[in-house]
Amino acid sequence: MAVLTVQDGSAGLQSVTMTACAGGGDSAAAGVKLGGWALPVVLLVQNADASTKTVTVQGTGYVVPATTGLCIIPINGSYRYGDSVAITYSAVTSLTIAAVRLTGVLS
Repeated sequence: MAVLTVQDGSAGLQSVTMTACAGGGDSAAAGVKLGGWALPVVLLVQNADASTKTVTVQGTGYVVPATTGLCIIPINGSYRYGDSVAITYSAVTSLTIAAVRLTGVLS
């Protein structure tokens, strides 16, 4: 099991580094709420295999489409600051993941 480092997504998807999913599952820090503002975290999961995969986050399964399918899974909301979210996979062949904090710039 690997602990995913939450990356800053403010520079766009091209700045996010995807890593191989661990056979025993992974975990990531959930999004936080601070001063009435939410700093959401999402999981980006990409599947390059010919069959669909299921990613389970805290008991909820999400289907990642086959052949370059991309799934975006929010992991914020009911979790508290510092909570670690468990992530498991039906299979890890050709499956990559990234945990990304969605941030914006106020102008």
